[in-house]
Amino acid sequence: MIGKMKYRVTIEEAVLTPDGAGGFTETWQAIATAPTVYASIVPASAGAMMKFGGVETEVTHDIVLRYRTDVTAGMRLVDENGVIYLVTASVPQDGAHFFLAISASARPAG
Repeated sequence: MIGKMKYRVTIEEAVLTPDGAGGFTETWQAIATAPTVYASIVPASAGAMMKFGGVETEVTHDIVLRYRTDVTAGMRLVDENGVIYLVTASVPQDGAHFFLAISASARPAG
């Protein structure tokens, strides 16, 4: 598995800042502990749906990285090419907690 972990990704979490009008502005920042790690990224499925009068595609990926407890749904991973992977689930891949399996949907860079 380690040999397949060839992509460098940065783990980010959403930060909500009050906007002064009763709402919040969402920004993303790298997590505090070891934010950049190596991962295996494999496309899992693709689909299309109608949204606001247009077609929107979604590609889901299976991502594996070394086991850690601080990656949860709602976070995101950003690779060195700027592709954003929105984490939808994360679970230990094995009983020994060597690897973390992540399901994520991708959004192209730009």
